[in-house]
Amino acid sequence: MTLIVIGLDSAEPSMVEEFIASGDMPVLKELRARGAYGRLENFSEFTAELPWTTFATGVMPEKTGYWTPIKYTADYQVRTRAAYEYEEFPAFFALGDKYRVCCFDIPQIRLQKGLNGIQVNAWGSHSPQVSAASSPPELYQEITDKYGVHPGLHADYAHALSMDEVKQVYDRLMDGIDRRACVGVELLKREPWDLFLTVFGETHGAGHNFWQFEPDHPLCDSNIPGKEGLPERPMKEILMAIDRAIGKIVDSAPEGATVLVFSAHGMGANTMDIPSTLFLPELMYRWHYGRPALASGLHSTELLLEQEWGTWTRHIWNTVEPGGWIRKLARKKLPSRLYRYWARYFEIDQPDFPMCPVKASERFSDIPSWMPSVWYRNCWPNMKGFALGSFSEGYIRVNVKGREVHGVVEPGDFQSVIDEIREVLGELRCVRTGEPMVAKTLQMREDPLDSNEKLSDADLVVTWQEKFASDCVEHPRFGTIGPVPHFRAGSHRHTGFYLAAGDQIAADAQVGEGHALDLPPSILQLLGAAIPEYMQGKVISALLQRKAASEAL
Repeated sequence: MTLIVIGLDSAEPSMVEEFIASGDMPVLKELRARGAYGRLENFSEFTAELPWTTFATGVMPEKTGYWTPIKYTADYQVRTRAAYEYEEFPAFFALGDKYRVCCFDIPQIRLQKGLNGIQVNAWGSHSPQVSAASSPPELYQEITDKYGVHPGLHADYAHALSMDEVKQVYDRLMDGIDRRACVGVELLKREPWDLFLTVFGETHGAGHNFWQFEPDHPLCDSNIPGKEGLPERPMKEILMAIDRAIGKIVDSAPEGATVLVFSAHGMGANTMDIPSTLFLPELMYRWHYGRPALASGLHSTELLLEQEWGTWTRHIWNTVEPGGWIRKLARKKLPSRLYRYWARYFEIDQPDFPMCPVKASERFSDIPSWMPSVWYRNCWPNMKGFALGSFSEGYIRVNVKGREVHGVVEPGDFQSVIDEIREVLGELRCVRTGEPMVAKTLQMREDPLDSNEKLSDADLVVTWQEKFASDCVEHPRFGTIGPVPHFRAGSHRHTGFYLAAGDQIAADAQVGEGHALDLPPSILQLLGAAIPEYMQGKVISALLQRKAASEAL
C-alpha cells in the first residue's frame, strides 16, 4: 500500500472548505466525500516559523530549541540560522531500510541520512531555509534539466500595492503548479513507494501576495492602479489549479493508495507584518527615548494606495524627521540607485536613532534589511527593551545586565520591566477600528539568567488581534504611528486542516479538531511504522475508524 501525503503550505482551511463546497475544487471534494476531514490547530505563537519543524519532528519547540530561523546573541548580533539541524530529532520519514520514501520539495527540512529513497530540497518551496540539493545528488539536476527550476523559487514576493509585482508572482506560481504536478507524477511512477510526500508551496506565496483581493482586507475595494490585470480572486485560481494538479498525482497513484492532504497552518489578512516589524520597534523606541523616530503620524491618516519610489522600505524610511533639510530633500527626490550611493556616506548615523536601510543592509547582511526592526539595532545597547526581527508575532528582548553585553536592566527588575511593557502594549489601539492591537502576550522565561539554550531568544511574545489589518495605530502616551502602506497582503493563522481518503479511512468520518503535532504519528500509524516515544502528538482517531471496525469483525 502506498501512502501519498500532499501538503498545501499555509492554505487557509476556511477558503479550502468554501471551494470544496462550491465544487471549485472537485478533486478534494471527491476525496472528502469518501474520507475524513478535520481542522488542525497549531501554536498560536511563532505562527510562521514553527509549522514545518513541528511537522517534521513531531515535537514542540521547547524540545528542539528551534523557534525561528533568526538567531539573536547577547552581544546584539543577529544571524540567520535557517532550518532546524535535525540532529537530536530527525524527520519522521527517515525510516531506514524497511520503507521506501520519496520526499519532494518539503520546506525547511534538511537532507535526511536515514531516508531510504529520494529527497529533493528547494526546488520551488516558499522560504525553503535549506540549499537546493537532493539525494541522490544528481537527481536535482535531472529534474531541472527536464522541467526547469520553479519560476517562483525565491521570487514569490510582492508588495500589496504593486500590481506589476503581484502579476509577476501570480504568473510564476501558476506556471510552477503545472511543473510541480509533472515532477510529482514522474517521481510517483518511478517505483511503488511506501510513502510519497510533497508540498505545494504556491499556496504560501499566494496567501502572502494576493489577500488584498479578499473581502476581509482593507484594500479589497480600493482602486489600486493595475488591479484590473489580475483575476477577481487570484487565490481561488491558485487553489483550483492546485486541485487539478492533485488530481493528476492521485490519478497516477497505485491502486489502493491512501491519500492525505493537509495544511499545518493557514492564512488571512496581514495583521502581523506591520505591527511586528514597524509598530512594535517604534513603540519600544518611543517608550525608551520619549520621542518618535519613524512614521510619526503628523501628516494624514488616509489609507495609502501608493508607495514613495514604489518601494515599501524607502517609503517607511522617508517618514523620518531628523537629519536636516538636505537629507530630507535627498530622501524625497533622489532616484533609488543614486540615493543608495548617497546614503552610504551622508545618511544619519548615530547610536540613539535608527539607521537607514541602506546602511543596515551593508552592516547586517545576515538578516532581512527590509524589516524596520533591524534598523533600530544600533539603538539596542542603550534601550531597556527592544523588538527582535520576526516573520509573524512580535518578539521583545529585555536588555538585562549580566546577560546582554551592555545590559541596562538589573536581573531583579526583569519582571517589573516585563509588566511595564505589557502595560504599554495594552494601551496600543488601531486608529481605524479603535480596538486594542494586542490580543495577548506570552512571557517565555521567568529568570532572565536561565542558561537553558533551548529557550526562545524572545522574553515576551506579542500576539496581535486578527480582526483587521491595521496600517495605523495610536497610543495615549506615545502618539500615532502611521499610516503606512500595506506591505504583504496576507499573514499566517494557526489553524490548518487534514483530509484523508483510502481503504483504511472511514468514509465521511465525523471528526473533531486535532493538532499539527498529530500529523507525524498519524502518518506513521497509516504506514504501520513504529511511532517514536518522544513524539508529542497523538494518532488522529478518524484515521483508525475503519481499521478498528475490521479488526472487531
